[in-house]
Amino acid sequence: MGSVDKIKLNRIAHVYYRHEKIEEAKQFMEDFGFSETETIGKTTYYRGYGTEPFVIAVEASDKTEFGGAAFAVESEDELVRAARILPAESKPTGVYELKTPGGGKGVTFYDPVDGFPFHLVYGQTPVERRDPDFPTLKINYVSCVDARSGGSVADANAHTAR
Repeated sequence: MGSVDKIKLNRIAHVYYRHEKIEEAKQFMEDFGFSETETIGKTTYYRGYGTEPFVIAVEASDKTEFGGAAFAVESEDELVRAARILPAESKPTGVYELKTPGGGKGVTFYDPVDGFPFHLVYGQTPVERRDPDFPTLKINYVSCVDARSGGSVADANAHTAR
């Protein structure tokens, strides 16, 4: 069996969604903990606390739908090779400049069965990692002490109430 020429994916870079109710979608992104980084045209980009320039993009649209996932590849040569070797029915683009936060280059192609877009990206400029500022959790160890003594949580609560 011959070797298969595969495109080497490093990680998921970001995802795209289109929304009819864009203001509700934006509020969800904020509530979920994403930070708005930039709005370009009808698309708003959000980041997390890692080094990706954005992790999700939401676009105002007449129809709510998945806009595809983007995968980071190892090099620009991988993008050029992908544009060359992807089957014609996947309608691959040539390599193009990304007009998104972080810049870089990309290639887009489509799943020939359901039409979902996939994006390959390279060369996005990382951003500074943010402190997520997670709250300090207070841990209740009463049940641990209780478990060692063979009693129940109710016994432990009764004991601490005295």
